[in-house]
Amino acid sequence: MKDENGGLSPVKEDGRVWMVQGTLNIRKVVQKDAGKYQCIVRNSIGERRIESALIVTAPLQVSLLPPHQILNTGQEATFTCNVTGYPVHTISWKKDQRQIVASNRVQLLSRDVLHIVSLRREDRGMYQCFVYNDNDGAQGTAELKISVDDSLHFQWSGFGKDELGGKQEKPTQYGLLPHGLQSMWLAAINASTITRS
Repeated sequence: MKDENGGLSPVKEDGRVWMVQGTLNIRKVVQKDAGKYQCIVRNSIGERRIESALIVTAPLQVSLLPPHQILNTGQEATFTCNVTGYPVHTISWKKDQRQIVASNRVQLLSRDVLHIVSLRREDRGMYQCFVYNDNDGAQGTAELKISVDDSLHFQWSGFGKDELGGKQEKPTQYGLLPHGLQSMWLAAINASTITRS
């Protein structure tokens, strides 16, 4: 009998699981075979039960996905800790070898999913997912790069003089304004119309 969900169920025999003279045999053990088993012996005098536990393990392997991300400030990032092997007892997260502390902006959606909203430049770095059981441990690593847009795109239509002295509209031109001059540029737009002679 096997203990399943708090109750005992008869062990089903097939080509992989069989019993011979009170001995339970399992070939090519898999994770679902793990659990508590009971051997129950009855006769006219009474009953005796012997319990045994089967622990199934497999080497832990971890991959942190996606392994590389390049995002802008203000965007969101998600890392998924993909684990194979068992059992898995604990999962912990670190950034640049420092423990990650959950907050309103840095969230653990589950023990294997890390989500970061409103990305900042300080979020860039190496993220690690560590997985452990009593006998084994493994880790996965991923890199997050932050791209900061320090320029303000703008356009203008300039006017110049033609050979006869009249105004002639020039094609619209495009450029980049350094981040430090953005406030000055926006103030100028609000104050007047930008022309070019």
